Amino acid sequence: MNSLADGYVSPEDYLARERLAETKSEYFDGQVLAMSGGTPQHALIPANIGALLWPQLRKGNCRVYNSDLRVATPNGRRFLYPDLTVVCGSLAFHDHHRDTVTNPKVVFEVLSKSIIGYDCEPKFLAYQAIPSLQEYVSVHQHEPLIEHYVRNNNETWTYRKLEGLEAVLQLPTIVCSLPLGEVYLSVFQA
Repeated sequence: MNSLADGYVSPEDYLARERLAETKSEYFDGQVLAMSGGTPQHALIPANIGALLWPQLRKGNCRVYNSDLRVATPNGRRFLYPDLTVVCGSLAFHDHHRDTVTNPKVVFEVLSKSIIGYDCEPKFLAYQAIPSLQEYVSVHQHEPLIEHYVRNNNETWTYRKLEGLEAVLQLPTIVCSLPLGEVYLSVFQA
């Protein structure tokens, strides 16, 4: 992630520029952060997860979206592109452009060594501000390791770490399961 501006950029200016841009950037408290290209592993993991979620969700009211869907925090201070987003029910939009949602239920971030600190701490804190968000999933791309956070009724989060290809991630909010062997299918050969 690289800052595109040394000074403060308003959320309105960011969105106007982002809607015309050919590349994606995230917005974090006045800073615009350019998103760099990913590795084949980084691209394959969300594709695998999406393929696993789609048949489990297709008859219900939840849908899985790829990294083209922008998510906004309620205060409009952060605009992010999760690797995968699950939204249940109708999409709630940030503004009349209808290209930024505010009501994700589950967010997935695939971690790379270069951005692990950004995806794990600041982004997770930003996602916590979204009232609809019930689960946050960090997927490591260089080893079969998933860190899973579930929001509790008292606004605390329960943490669970899953390791190894035999583990199975249970997503209670959307009643889905993800075998890590399938999440990481062909990843270490890519």
